[in-house]
Amino acid sequence: MESYGAQGSIRRILTDEDPALRIVSDAVLLPDSELASDIADLAATLHDFRERAGFGRAILAPQVGIHKRSIVMNLGDGPIALLNPVVTGHSAARQQVWDNCLSVPDKLVLVERSTQISISFTTAAGTDEKWLDLSPSLCELLEHEIDHLDGIPMTDRMISDEVRAVADR
Repeated sequence: MESYGAQGSIRRILTDEDPALRIVSDAVLLPDSELASDIADLAATLHDFRERAGFGRAILAPQVGIHKRSIVMNLGDGPIALLNPVVTGHSAARQQVWDNCLSVPDKLVLVERSTQISISFTTAAGTDEKWLDLSPSLCELLEHEIDHLDGIPMTDRMISDEVRAVADR
């Protein structure tokens, strides 16, 4: 886990009707003087959302109005930042999952995602990393998040007209 300095500020999460979520995010160019603050804010906002809603594994800069290709994830071991993530490979096998989103916190939609992907990204410290052959759960999460960075919400990937309430999951 990387340290992001001082406690971040909780930011307002944009909701699905906000057209700003359809903007393709710009690459993070290092050095970025705002990066540590942006990551701290994302980590604080994700923590706050998880405390209130009871779910949420990741948040993106675009979800709080920052159009940079950055993801902050917390899978239980504290926050980790992924900058400029790219899917470098994926399986032909697909899985159907009920997807949820911080920007649509009350709905689940059925989408199809790869069962296995590999990604490359840069850490906040500027190190290039690769994660290979990820688990199906992490695959669906990262495909969802990278779609967001490309301005594609989960509702564009729906394979059924059925929408469930998050309470039904």
